[in-house]
Amino acid sequence: MYDLLAENRRRCLWCFKELDKGNIVETFFQNDCLCQECRRKMEYKNINIKLDKLDIEALYPYKDEGRRMLLQYKEYMDEALYPLFLKKNEKYLRKKYKDYILVPIPSSIEALEKRGFNHVEKMFSLMDKEYDELLENTGMYQQKSLSVTEREERHIQLKKYKIVKRRKYLLVDDLITTGNTMLQGYESLKRFGEVKGLCVFYNVRWNKKDNP
Repeated sequence: MYDLLAENRRRCLWCFKELDKGNIVETFFQNDCLCQECRRKMEYKNINIKLDKLDIEALYPYKDEGRRMLLQYKEYMDEALYPLFLKKNEKYLRKKYKDYILVPIPSSIEALEKRGFNHVEKMFSLMDKEYDELLENTGMYQQKSLSVTEREERHIQLKKYKIVKRRKYLLVDDLITTGNTMLQGYESLKRFGEVKGLCVFYNVRWNKKDNP
């Protein structure tokens, strides 16, 4: 019987080109779900962002093809695309943050209901690490529909009646723009242990900032 799933696994998740057709690197050495051309278009360039005492690693600039990929996955609910964001870096990230518990930055109620799945948890599931949903988003609406003042209000908080152990925590999110939500998550968790941040994409303006 023809194995359709196996055939799909041999194709790039973005352009659907056969991954192992005439390309020795993709056939034998590349642990990826994107072809080399599509991966290059994402323009991997990790940077370190410092917000107060929170260190954040961010992987891809939010522009061009990478931006289109995230929008297709997140806004058009193309859940099947979830592996493409961290597949290339999963081993590196798993090793670097091996002692950390993943804490996702929660989406708004509106976004979760519309999307039908938790896009951040799905993305970071490739790290195969322990999750703890310690935080909640008390805002009803997505950030893009809010004013600047409303965005700065505190809406990422520790869940009520949640027992938090003293551990190492890694705040994870799909995109860092102003850094406001990451800071709110940090403020909620910092008294419980070491906290770091990891984002898949970053606003290109962070490149122009003085980040170590």
